[in-house]
Amino acid sequence: MKKSELAKRILDSVGDLKSAYISDFNKKVLLKLADSEFAGDIDNNAIKTAEEMLRVFLNDTWPEKPQAHKYVIGSCLALAFLFQKPMHPQEKVHYVVRVENGKEHYYCPYKEAGTLCDFCVASSWEEIKST
Repeated sequence: MKKSELAKRILDSVGDLKSAYISDFNKKVLLKLADSEFAGDIDNNAIKTAEEMLRVFLNDTWPEKPQAHKYVIGSCLALAFLFQKPMHPQEKVHYVVRVENGKEHYYCPYKEAGTLCDFCVASSWEEIKST
């Protein structure tokens, strides 16, 4: 899938960004997405897998707010596959950012293999100890 196609699909799926069900964090990500352009391709199977894992996770952990799920899913997909940024707000998980050779590297204390974390650009907290 083209990155530009994913961006359009996300924006089409979330629709109105004035909803009471969208957090400030997700709104900021989606507004940035609307103002961005992307080139290149993304693995369609990875997108489908991440999207399904997000749906299952949100249905299990936040079933009382299904109206908000599309904003979380859209934001997470944009962060992971388009912006290459951590999926959580920094103030929630307190990831560390290090700049090496002009490139940002993220280290998360909650990164767990075999979960949605596999799609996040952040490395595990353990990796920071070895740098």
